[in-house]
Amino acid sequence: MSNLISNHSQAEYISVGSNSTELNPHVSASIILPLNKDNPYLEAAILSILHQDHHELELIIVVDGSTPAFAEALCQRIRDARVRVIYTHLLGLPFSLNLGLVHCKAEIVFRMDGDDISETNRISRMLRYFADHPETTVLSTRFRVIDEEGQEHGLSKHNGRSPAQVKQYLACRCILGHPTIAFRKAAVIAAGGYAYGSFSEDYDLWLRLRRKPEVVFATLDEPLLRYRVHSLQASSNLNASKILAYDLALKIRELLFTRDPLFLVGVCFALLEYVYKKIKNDT
Repeated sequence: MSNLISNHSQAEYISVGSNSTELNPHVSASIILPLNKDNPYLEAAILSILHQDHHELELIIVVDGSTPAFAEALCQRIRDARVRVIYTHLLGLPFSLNLGLVHCKAEIVFRMDGDDISETNRISRMLRYFADHPETTVLSTRFRVIDEEGQEHGLSKHNGRSPAQVKQYLACRCILGHPTIAFRKAAVIAAGGYAYGSFSEDYDLWLRLRRKPEVVFATLDEPLLRYRVHSLQASSNLNASKILAYDLALKIRELLFTRDPLFLVGVCFALLEYVYKKIKNDT
């Protein structure tokens, strides 16, 4: 585990809860929420976790690129023993996710962003799925798309395919909504966690897990998260071309590494999409 975060000593632990990193049977869900600044949606995001109908959880907020004072202020605002705030001056979402991961007390780890809203039954429903399907490694759900005002603008596509089909589709595109994800901590740590220096840290992780025959991906045909679309998010149009380029590079890597012909199809689709986006942006 120590290899996953080689610079974890660069973090300061600011918390109203326990800083223990041991697995705790009384904490059945760990939620990682990375932050690099405050935003007007943060309080609603945090409360959507703390108001879950499942209470045996911990919320780990990893603050990077801001100031220790902001992390301290978060603890003052929240006042909940289930919350731990970790501050690090080391930048980058993958590092923050890995730092949070190695401090999770539960076997099942959930992703959360500071601008989305989890439905009240999200944790309980997904935990029940893991209990009923112990072979499952990574689980995603559908989500409702909301705007800056919280108004709903649609529902994500249903990706309720079989585990084998999910692996096939991952060769062409990332069909797992990262903010909806829950996974088994041990499996992700064994795979090396999130990779640094990528806009597509989630897709990269799924593709590395995909190589392992024992890894099972599953999807739920239920919208358990409200995903907020706004101009400040990392996946905005400003970064769309960079994300497409990273995704293309990942498919090429997997084609060379696995020799799976499905990735050749994925590379062709990614090239076409990248060229289309470039032409559209230049006109």
